[in-house]
This record gives sequence, C-alpha cells and structure tokens, in this order.
Amino acid sequence: KALNDTNRAVRLRAAAALSKLIVIHTRVDPLFQELHTGVKNADDAAIRDTMLQALRGCISGAGAKISDLIRRQMVSSLEGYLTVSEDTTRTTAAACLGAFCACLPQDDLTAFLINQLLDTDPSQDWTLRHGRAVALYIALKEAPKRILESDLRDKVLKAIHVYTTADRIPLCLSGLRCIGFLCRYNIQNDEPLSKDLLLDLAKCLKHESNDVKQLVSQVVTYVAKSSAKPLDSEVIKSLVPMLVMGTKEKNTAVRSYSESALVALLKLRDGNDVMQSCLNKLEPGMRDSLNEVTNKALNKLASQPDIGEEDIDDTILV
Repeated sequence: KALNDTNRAVRLRAAAALSKLIVIHTRVDPLFQELHTGVKNADDAAIRDTMLQALRGCISGAGAKISDLIRRQMVSSLEGYLTVSEDTTRTTAAACLGAFCACLPQDDLTAFLINQLLDTDPSQDWTLRHGRAVALYIALKEAPKRILESDLRDKVLKAIHVYTTADRIPLCLSGLRCIGFLCRYNIQNDEPLSKDLLLDLAKCLKHESNDVKQLVSQVVTYVAKSSAKPLDSEVIKSLVPMLVMGTKEKNTAVRSYSESALVALLKLRDGNDVMQSCLNKLEPGMRDSLNEVTNKALNKLASQPDIGEEDIDDTILV
C-alpha cells in the first residue's frame, strides 16, 4: 500500500523496506506477481518508477527464489520498457534486468546477453540501445563474475567500447559506468585492466560534454578507491595527464572532480610515495603541471576528510 502513497519519500522507504524483508520471505512468487502487476497497471509514471525500484531490490534479495514461469513473464515485460520515452522508467526497468543477471539460469543468461545487452546494432532506436547499456552496467555491478567469466567476455568488452564511443551522451555515460564496474572487479580479483578501455576512458575527458568529462573523473575516483593499494604504475601514468588537463577546465564541476580523482589515484591522503613514483615517469612538461596543481589545490584537498566512496550507479531513485 505504501508503494502507492502520494508522498515520494514514503514510497522510496517502502521500496527499501520491501527489499530487505523479502530476503526472509519463504513464498516470494505472490509478492513478485503483485509488484509486477503494480508496475503494469500504474498510471502515474512516478509510482511506476518506485514500483520498479522496489522490484529491483527484491530481485537482488530473492531473485533466485522466483519460479521459472514468473521470472520469464517479468523479464519479457521489463524488456518492453527498454524503449519507453521516459528516461527514469527506462533506466529503472533496465536496472531490474541487470539485477536479474545474478540469478538467471546459465542458458537463459547467455541468451539474454546475446539477444539484448550485447546487441549494439547502431541502426536500432537509441532508447533501446540506452536501456541495454544501462542493464549491462548494472549486470557488471551486481554479477560481474557471471558476466566476465563466460565465453562472451570479449563481446562484453567490445560492447562497452561501442557504448563509450557512441555519439549519444547517455550511451557514452553508460559505457563509462561499465568501465568503472568492470575495473573494480578486475582490481578486486588481481586481474589486469583493459588497456583499450582505459584509452577510451582517457579520450572521454576530451569530450565536448561536461557531463561526460565529470563522470570520467568520478569513475577514476571510484576505481582508485576500490583498493587500498595504488593502481599499477603504468595505469596511473596513463590517467594522470588527462586528469591534470581536467583541472584546467573552465567548468567548476569538471575541475573539482578532476582534482578529487588525482587525490584518490595518487593516494595523497596516505602520503607522497605514489606521487613521487609517478613524477619520475612523466615527461618534464607534465611533471611541472602536476607539481603546479598539487601545490595549488591537491595538497589542500588531501588534508580534508575523505567523503567516502561515491557510487557511480545513477539508476537508484533518491
């Protein structure tokens, strides 16, 4: 009942509570059916989107308990929302599909990846491509092991490249989030980062959109904070120049996020060891530029408390 409340805050709290309670629920099918019906019958887009968020939370908590019939009905229905014009509905539905990747049977997962998330045909409607890109980065967030330890790994990397280099800004942003969640998984499993995708990441800081430039720095910060140890020295060397250039941007947000990314990447809150190692590998001109921005902004920023990890998932309603 609270999910249909006119007050947004009440609806969001109800969605959060439901996602926690369903974990201890023994018979989940009736609840999933009710949520699914609520999504389909909601006339108000705001209520439908909250229902979708509740559904996503429940899938993450108890998706493995859903019967095959109900799950297939829900996946089919959710796929239909990937082409809707309302951005929030499309992204929250895509997030549900991404969350499903953690619990789909292997054959169903493979078919879903091939037919949906990894289909990057540029001739298709951009909203469908965007929905698929969002679902892919949520899948990489929620079930990276299943997505990456499959025969489709190379196709996943290719799809991320296609999304990141797309003309449409929402597609590019989704591709960058894919890179963030992929790199986090690589680091936590002591795997090397993809040089090609790091190159795509660096190129995006030269993008004409400030939203893209800002997210690049947020992704670097997110990845750098995923390990207490510094990233590989060659990775740091490849990312520092473009972030230093970002600190010279006119846009305040881009400048600020670039500075924060440098502090995280160089582990400046832990001392200057990583910074010194990086300086020794840089060209003289870039070395001077890094020293300049460090004295001007980074030292002061590093002396302030860390705000903690910033989630790059933008599908969660708040």
